[in-house]
Amino acid sequence: MTEFNQEISTPKTVNPLVGIVIILVSLLVFSGIGIVIGNQFFWNQYNYISRADAVLAQNLEKVKADPKNPNKLADLGWAYFQKQDYEKAIATYKEALKYDDNHFTAKANLGLSYLSLEQYEKAEDYLKQALKIVPKSDLVHTNLAIVYIKKGQYQQAKQELDTAYRINPGSVDIIYYMGVASEKLGELDEAKNLYKEALTLDPKFAKATEALNKLDQPGKR
Repeated sequence: MTEFNQEISTPKTVNPLVGIVIILVSLLVFSGIGIVIGNQFFWNQYNYISRADAVLAQNLEKVKADPKNPNKLADLGWAYFQKQDYEKAIATYKEALKYDDNHFTAKANLGLSYLSLEQYEKAEDYLKQALKIVPKSDLVHTNLAIVYIKKGQYQQAKQELDTAYRINPGSVDIIYYMGVASEKLGELDEAKNLYKEALTLDPKFAKATEALNKLDQPGKR
């Protein structure tokens, strides 16, 4: 039998701290690679697509599939409105009215779009048309009141807001604009009470707080 006189070497001891450092460095390297890949192919995609853009894209596809559907056109109009693209919103709502001349949402939001563009005569016209379809819409009465406030027709605004309040007495917006109309008419005590009522319903309602603070300034009567 042949004997092997091979010398057996003693393994060298590795410092445990060195091993830990190697593991940590490896983890950092792989984490960095993962972040780069994620940014490039996954997470970064969402940085360029807002919720409003996603909703707009969805509604564009729906209208493309059914271009004569007034409800889908109205939804698309609202998507444009949400992006403050009022001209496209108006064009889309008018397209909806071609297929349903009594489409309440299209007429109400046409009024709102023209209000946003400060085209108050057109806003008033479409809001009144919407009220002929749904007379008890507190939102449309409120928007019409805002049009009257912008036009300096404060008594008409107050009448519209009174109607809106009877429909929806719990609306902080209605109460706030009732305060605005009262203030414009010189009814300052009533305006203050209305602003306070709005703040009772919503203590964080900044516009009511600002309006009330202005009325509380010395010499403001």
